[in-house]
Amino acid sequence: MADFGKAPPPAFLPAPGDHAILWDHWLLLFEDYLLATGHTGLAEDRKYTLQKCCLSAEGQRILATITLVDTSYASAVTALKSHFSAGRSKRMHSYEFRQRAQRPGETLSWFACALRELVKCCEFGPLEDELILNQLIEKMSYYQLKERLLLEPDSVALADALKIGKQLESALLETRELDCSVHGGVTSSPLSAQAVAQVMGGAAELVTVCSDVQRVTDKSLMESGL
Repeated sequence: MADFGKAPPPAFLPAPGDHAILWDHWLLLFEDYLLATGHTGLAEDRKYTLQKCCLSAEGQRILATITLVDTSYASAVTALKSHFSAGRSKRMHSYEFRQRAQRPGETLSWFACALRELVKCCEFGPLEDELILNQLIEKMSYYQLKERLLLEPDSVALADALKIGKQLESALLETRELDCSVHGGVTSSPLSAQAVAQVMGGAAELVTVCSDVQRVTDKSLMESGL
């Protein structure tokens, strides 16, 4: 099959330090790359070499320190998964999943994708969709969406909840943009009629007090003969 020129996945570990992408996610991108370019039928040793090239220099250095059963692609995948997942228990993955909240500027769709990626390492089994939906509602930014989805019955599916959420999110964003376009050029709002009445009423009271003080002062001066 011909190579369609699809770009390879981003380098998994270009420099020393923590990898910016989960190993399982990167491996999925790499295997999609193999499929799109027609390289899935390559011999194991050639797929292994191609994977090494995509790992980048630091990734290759780490791979060189790992004892492999052979130089096959499957052997390298197993060894790298074990290395990059070492020390991370299911409990830690579950903690990261439960701490993940919707970030500023992140749409509901992107938030759901991020949760879906994190939950793959938790092995929740058949509870996966329900736990994603619960986390989505609990950690979403928009209170209006949270309130709306909480009113849904327990039987609502994740896909249906996302459809409702996306519609409401779109309406909220459009309303916000409309408000900005209408009020964006206004630097200050005029006083309401009630505020004007309060100000005028306060001024009238001040004039009355001053007049009373003046009358008392004049009366005192007249009585004293000044």
